[in-house]
Amino acid sequence: MKTFRDLSMFMRFIFGASWILTVTMLVVVLVLYTDNKRTKECLSDYIVEDRRTSALRIQAGVEANAAETKFFVDFNTYVKAKGAAREKALQSTLVSLDRVATEKAEQARVSAENPVPEVPKSCT
Repeated sequence: MKTFRDLSMFMRFIFGASWILTVTMLVVVLVLYTDNKRTKECLSDYIVEDRRTSALRIQAGVEANAAETKFFVDFNTYVKAKGAAREKALQSTLVSLDRVATEKAEQARVSAENPVPEVPKSCT
């Protein structure tokens, strides 16, 4: 049976180079694996934060839109009403208008407190 010393110089070179290449590739794979894991955690943190802030901003917008819709319905009722019903519709319209202003202020506050998170340029 031949040993390593019995191989030709060319075969020793090929055998040694293959081990060096194998070790180098293992180091590269390990580095890429850890970098991929770190990047995946960084991006998942960004996605979770983006979903949380988006949900809060969307909910505030939905409430503001509902208040605006109620205002327009009340205003339409006011325009079409006659007599005493018109006075009641006016009061309802003014309450709805106040609610619209309140909801818009709340929407602005929520948007200011929960801005769109900045997309990470690098994950370190």
